Amino acid sequence: MIDPFSYKEIEFPKKFMFGAATAGAQIEGNGHSHFDSPDYIEQKRKTGEPFTPAGMAADSWHHFDDDLALLTHMNLGLYRMSIEWSRIEVSPGKYDQVAVEKYVDELNKLKKAGLKICLTLHHFAHPVWFEEKGAFKTANGWCLSCDA
Repeated sequence: MIDPFSYKEIEFPKKFMFGAATAGAQIEGNGHSHFDSPDYIEQKRKTGEPFTPAGMAADSWHHFDDDLALLTHMNLGLYRMSIEWSRIEVSPGKYDQVAVEKYVDELNKLKKAGLKICLTLHHFAHPVWFEEKGAFKTANGWCLSCDA
């Protein structure tokens, strides 16, 4: 294993940015994604695979301002976050406007704090309805406007 403290001097380029990364389903407290669905949990129990639903996680959904304070306190320049798809599109074509507005507010706060934003929509978790369509495993999953 490489010991970074064994180097005499470590220099990063002047424009190098340190950052942090999170995933909505892992930190927000969710319960909406396929990972928290009763069917998925039961499937994991049957196979014996280790699995713990995210549940309330770190409840970042209600504590974003605290999390932002930590990011700025650490003098980070970049934050990679995900929009929890299952939170904003609760069923095919039906969007939760309150959730969308909350994400917009979070993005505005990050920008105001001077953080560069790297935004992802899909970080492994997706809506239960999308999983039921076959998710990324079938053509029906890929075709979000399909009736099948």
